[in-house]
Amino acid sequence: MYQTNKTPPPDSSLAARIGEGVLQEKLKDYQKAKEATLEILPALNDSTSPLKKHYTKIEECGTYLVFRVFYTVEQTRVIRANLCKKRLLCDLCALRTSAMRVQAFIPKFEKVLSDNPDLEPYLVTFTVKNGPDLLERYNHLTGSYSKLIKNRRTDLSCGRTATVYRFVAGGTMQVEVKIGSGSDLWHSHIHSIIMLPGGLFDVARKIRKAKDVYVPYDFENSLRAEWSAITNDSHMVDVRRILVESDEQRIGAICEAHKYPLKPGNLTPEQRIYAAEKLHAKRMYRSFGCFYGVDINEDLIDSIEAELELLPYVDLVYTYNNKGYVLKEVTDYGKY
Repeated sequence: MYQTNKTPPPDSSLAARIGEGVLQEKLKDYQKAKEATLEILPALNDSTSPLKKHYTKIEECGTYLVFRVFYTVEQTRVIRANLCKKRLLCDLCALRTSAMRVQAFIPKFEKVLSDNPDLEPYLVTFTVKNGPDLLERYNHLTGSYSKLIKNRRTDLSCGRTATVYRFVAGGTMQVEVKIGSGSDLWHSHIHSIIMLPGGLFDVARKIRKAKDVYVPYDFENSLRAEWSAITNDSHMVDVRRILVESDEQRIGAICEAHKYPLKPGNLTPEQRIYAAEKLHAKRMYRSFGCFYGVDINEDLIDSIEAELELLPYVDLVYTYNNKGYVLKEVTDYGKY
């Protein structure tokens, strides 16, 4: 429950300063995302891609943002914005989508943990071999994952297909695509959060990429063998425990599993346009089992929780120019 005193900012100038203080880091992220999108536009304008028809909408995306700042609890929500919703081409809309998925998933995650104290969360990464054909690699990755989930469903319903995934109570998946390190080949992988019964698999500490991780080796080894048999080209599956006692690791894992589908900074503008065209309308996120039904507002506008609706607020309008996001006006005060 949010705690607050009821003292309002005495004037619009102070309200703006308080609001900008709360928004400082968020505005930096939005400005960086907006600038990254603008860098793609010249290549989009010069391309023959059918996505070129969205040029103006993408160019104008995020030229204004309206934040409702609940200043007594330092919480902000985007209540209005002109957003293009072209997530694969627009970094700002990709950022909004990722943030909203995280925001929607956290209460679901916490409720599953609360309702099922015998379950433990794990972060799982599935990969397939790099290849020159992006769409073929995407279809191979997601088709292999779908087969794994189908095997789980079949095993649970009639036991005809033995799979270690039968122990998974639920999970999410997010596809991420980038260019493989040291190559011009497409690298596709899936980040997933799953829930496993606690104590069913022994967990051992290991160092991976200079990080301490806790790995359920029997589960991971079985899943690697199964993934190799399904894909016929990759056994690489990484499974590591999410330490729920650590806010940093818990939130970090959730963000890792809900980040951009196209890796920022890894693709040239031309590669980004190509990938967006090939993956247009493709399913990049899904959930099943105890995590099924995590939905976001497709308008990418925040909802206001009941607890926040009772608090005083100020609405701040920001517009984008060649200097970045600047405060245009203070438009409204909530009751206090």
